[in-house]
Amino acid sequence: MPPSPGPSEGGLLKGGLSEPAGMGDAQIGSTARESRTLLLGLYSPGGSAEFRLPRQALGDFLRRTAKLVPYGCEAEAPDFLASPDRALASMLTAAPG
Repeated sequence: MPPSPGPSEGGLLKGGLSEPAGMGDAQIGSTARESRTLLLGLYSPGGSAEFRLPRQALGDFLRRTAKLVPYGCEAEAPDFLASPDRALASMLTAAPG
């Protein structure tokens, strides 16, 4: 199954920071009760999962990610492709901003 498109450059998660995004197997949007929390839903015929994400933490993670791998340049990121574990660790531990 192909990935669900996001509504803006940067994909599903970035788009979901400002408006509901996704269709079908992956969706993200604000929770009904609290706008500081996003609900990420992943759906398949075999089951589903829903995650609550702090909007600020997701935004910080996406900003750090874009510094390491700019939007639209994912295929040109040799460091990420060669060592995704190291690149992900760098994204998770880098200071926000």
